[in-house]
Amino acid sequence: MELVNGQWSVVSGQWSVVSETLKHFEFAPGDVVMMDRGYCRRAGVAWAVVQGAQLIVRYHPHLFPVQDRTGQPLNVAAALRTLPPSGTTTLEVACQTDQGQTIRAWVHAYHLSGPAAEKARRRVRREAQKGGYTPKAETLFLAEFVMVLTTLPPDVLSAETVLQLYRCRWQVELLIKRWKSLLDLDQLRARAGSPLAAVWLSGKLLYAVVIDRRCRRRCGDHWARLDQQRSQTGWRLWNMMQHELEPLITAVACWDTTKWPAALHALTERRRRRQLQTLPTDVMVWLHTPATKLTATISGRTQVHVHHQLVA
Repeated sequence: MELVNGQWSVVSGQWSVVSETLKHFEFAPGDVVMMDRGYCRRAGVAWAVVQGAQLIVRYHPHLFPVQDRTGQPLNVAAALRTLPPSGTTTLEVACQTDQGQTIRAWVHAYHLSGPAAEKARRRVRREAQKGGYTPKAETLFLAEFVMVLTTLPPDVLSAETVLQLYRCRWQVELLIKRWKSLLDLDQLRARAGSPLAAVWLSGKLLYAVVIDRRCRRRCGDHWARLDQQRSQTGWRLWNMMQHELEPLITAVACWDTTKWPAALHALTERRRRRQLQTLPTDVMVWLHTPATKLTATISGRTQVHVHHQLVA
């Protein structure tokens, strides 16, 4: 996703469970890539750096061990032990890739304070409880910090600026949430891995492209930019455009009502083991008697009432 203008450029879909890695993407010199901690792995970082990209990634000490300036392993928890709450610091670090390349980087850390730190510790304990293990004291301590690793030197972007910039990555999560809420992108009405599933998912993504481009055609490219003051989000606008596009896609105004018998035939349920429910044969015979009428009402629980009435 292009963070400044809010446009998404690459979508990578995987049917099987795969690890998050930057190796799924291609980069160009001068690109600045911002990612969450799932991408904080040496192999993926090295892949992007070799292509000339600069990185800003949520730092995960256990997945990405680093060294200090002398080449010795750096204990990040020990280095942050004296940082007071609400304090910010920068650690100059380096890492060795599997190919022996040294990557120079900086870890900017902000120490949460008060309720925010306690909330972060509770989240770690809750995840540990779900996983059936006890979190280490060092893990609970590191949970109190927001740590971001970057290959951009502090004289280019300061620690405060990098930490503020990383918060803007939340726009990616909001975009995906918008896809799910408005377009039901996460409701795959087909078996995973099947040709129908690929068509369904591709169609949903194409639908998202059409809505996004229609919004920009109506409102201009400036409405979603993050390099200016904003007065609205994309939720209501996307919702309006979706309602406008639905009748155009279904062409409901052009439906030929004389074709309803063929439409009903096309909507026939496919063969199934369990047949669609019908009334028992004896009941249907009974209903054809002159003085019987069967009605079903729903009041809390389904109840069936039989009324006898005179039929002229």
